[in-house]
Amino acid sequence: MTPITRTVGFYLVILIALAQLSNGLRGLLDPLNFSEYFGVPASADPAWVQIYGLRSLLLGTLAAVLLWRREISALRWFSLLALPLPLGDLWLSHQAGAGTVILLRHAVVALILVMTFTSLQRWLRRVGTN
Repeated sequence: MTPITRTVGFYLVILIALAQLSNGLRGLLDPLNFSEYFGVPASADPAWVQIYGLRSLLLGTLAAVLLWRREISALRWFSLLALPLPLGDLWLSHQAGAGTVILLRHAVVALILVMTFTSLQRWLRRVGTN
């Protein structure tokens, strides 16, 4: 049996958790610059960016805790259920006129979530856990 630490999905979860924690901190500490990076420039009130930052901190922390506890089945579903978030971000950024690089970044996040789900699903099937 291959240990979970030798799967692509394990390291993708680490990447997702770190990215979400980083985005959360950036959204809270520097909301105006982060909104530009995100692709939806903030108005005079950056509160929505800080709300996004809180969401990202929650998601990053949840992913890290599930990984720490080796809750691989939960992480599998977490990655699939999180898929509407980057797709929604992609749509909102597109509506705001974001550039191609920003749109591709959101699409890549969605792809990483699908890859994570697939990798964790395969590992769970190999070890006989669904």
